[in-house]
Amino acid sequence: RMTGAVELLTSCADPVSPGHVAALQAMEAYRASHPDFAAYLAAVYAQDYPEPVSGALRTIAGLQLKNIMAQQSSLLGEGQRAYVQSKTASMLADADRQLRHTAAMVMNSLLMMHELSSWPGLLPTLRQGLESQDPNASEGCLFAVDLIAQDYPNKLAGADAGMLEPIMNQVLQRTGSSNVAQRCHSLSIITNLLPNIPACLRQHMAQLIGVLLTMCQDSSDRVRELVCDCLDTIVDMHPDYAKSNFETIINAMLHLTEHDPSVRVRRAAADFWGTLCMQTFIPLDLLEAKLPTLLTVLLNGMQYSQEEIDTIHADEGADSGINPASLNKKAEKLAQEADDEEEFDDEDDEEGDPEAEWTLRKASANGLDELANRFNEKIMGPLWPHVQDRMQSENWLVRESAILAIGAVCVGTQDFMMQHNLTQQLVPHLIKLISSDPQPLVRAIACWTLSRFDLYIMEEQELLSSSVQALLSSMQLPSKMLQEHAVSAFATIGEKATTSMAPFVGASLDVLCQALNIYRSRPLLIVYDSISVLASGPQDEFRKPENGQKNMWGDNAKVGRVKR
Repeated sequence: RMTGAVELLTSCADPVSPGHVAALQAMEAYRASHPDFAAYLAAVYAQDYPEPVSGALRTIAGLQLKNIMAQQSSLLGEGQRAYVQSKTASMLADADRQLRHTAAMVMNSLLMMHELSSWPGLLPTLRQGLESQDPNASEGCLFAVDLIAQDYPNKLAGADAGMLEPIMNQVLQRTGSSNVAQRCHSLSIITNLLPNIPACLRQHMAQLIGVLLTMCQDSSDRVRELVCDCLDTIVDMHPDYAKSNFETIINAMLHLTEHDPSVRVRRAAADFWGTLCMQTFIPLDLLEAKLPTLLTVLLNGMQYSQEEIDTIHADEGADSGINPASLNKKAEKLAQEADDEEEFDDEDDEEGDPEAEWTLRKASANGLDELANRFNEKIMGPLWPHVQDRMQSENWLVRESAILAIGAVCVGTQDFMMQHNLTQQLVPHLIKLISSDPQPLVRAIACWTLSRFDLYIMEEQELLSSSVQALLSSMQLPSKMLQEHAVSAFATIGEKATTSMAPFVGASLDVLCQALNIYRSRPLLIVYDSISVLASGPQDEFRKPENGQKNMWGDNAKVGRVKR
C-alpha cells in the first residue's frame, strides 16, 4: 500500500506532464479506497519509510497531507490522527527549511477543525523547539507559532497560561534577535495576539513598548513596518499602556511617516494617525502642536508615486486610456460571448487593480480625514495655504493631490468652509475640472471630491444640473478610472438628491444603459446601483414609457456572469 502511494506521488510530481490530470484522479481514487491514506502521506513526508524519498516528493506528500487535514481531519480515527500529529511535530526540526514550513502548514490545517487541547503535545513541542539550541528546531517552531497566531489567534491566546507563558517569553526574546526573520516572526505573533491579549503578554507591555520604540531604527524595512503595525494595534486596542509614552510614540511615528526610506514603512506609519484620532482620549494638546508638520507630511504622502502611475497606465491601456474604438470592440466582444455558459470571474480584472491596493496615498488621505474629523477648523490654518499653493501648481500630480486633500477634509471642516465661502468657490471649480482638465486622473479625483459635497449640491438645483452633466460626460470617456469615479459620484449625489434628479432621469438612463454594454466588473456594479438610485428617487419620471422602453439590463448574458 505504501509503495502504491509513493508511485502515485511520483506520477503527480510533474504538473506539466501529459498524464498529470489522470495521476491526480488516480490519487483521489486511491485516497477514497484507503482510509489510512493520510498516514501513508505522513510516513512518506517524514521519511518513516524504508526506501529513500527525495525532498521534492516529501514536500508534495506534506502538501497533500495539509489539504486532507484541512478538509477531513475530523474523519480520521484517533490512532491515525495521533500518528500524523507525531510525524508533523518531528518535522518542525527538519534540516530542510521547506519541509519544516510544510510541517507548520500541516499543523495549522489540523487546528482548523480542532482546539489546541485536542493536541496535548503541541505546545510542549513548540516550547521545546524554541528553547532548543538547534537553529532548525528554533526556526521551525517560531514559524509554526506565527502561523497559529495569524490564523487562530483566539485559540493561541486562550491556551493554558502555564504552557503559553514560556512560549511567549521566547517570542519576546526574539525581538532582539540578530536574525531578521526571527524579529519579523516575533513581531507578527505579538501583533496578532494583541486583540485578545493573554496575561503573559499583558504583564510585559511596558517593556514591549520600549523595545518597539528602539526597533523603529531597525535596519530591516520589514521589521520597521511590523513595528508600526504593532504600535498601531496597541494604541487601537490597549491605549492605556501607551499613555506614558504617547509623546515618544507620536514623535517616532511622525519621523517614520516623513523620513523613512521605505514607502511600505511610511504607509504603515501613516495608518497610525487615523487610528490615533479615533481613540476616545488622546493627548490633543500634544498632537495639535504637531499639526503643522504632520499635515504637510500627510499632504506630501498623498501624491501618486511613479510606480502607481505606471500601474494605472498599464491597467488603462495604451496612452493611459482605451480609445473609443476599442470600447466599441469590447461591447461587440461581450455580445459575441452571450452564449458562453462559464460564469464571469472578475478576480483577474481586479488582481492588478490600482484602486484595490492600500497605499501610502490612501493611508495619508485617511489620516487627514480623521484629523479633520477630530480637530475640525483647527487644521485649516496650517493646511489650507499648502492646498492653495498646490492647486496652482503646473505639475498635475501636485494639483491632483490637492484635490484629494480637499475631499479628505471637507466633511470634517464643512462649517469652516461654508463660513469662509470656500465651498461656494470649490464646487464650481471641481465641476470645471471634471469637464475640462486634460488629465483623466485629475478629473477622476475631482469626481470623488465633488461627491463629498453632496449635501450642499442637492440644495442648489443649478449646481446639481451642472454636476450631473459633467459626471455623465465623464462616464462616456475612455479612462476606466474616470468612468468608475464618475459613476460612483453620480450614485452618491443622486442618492442624496432623490426627487431633485427628476429632470435628469432620461439623459442619465441613456448614458447608464450605454455603460451597461461597456463597463466591466466593479464599475458595472456601480452602474446598476446608479439605476437603482434613479428608480427609488423620482419614480414617476423613471416610469415614463420613453424611459421604461430603454434597455436597463444591457447584455443579459453578461449580467449573469458578473461576480458580486
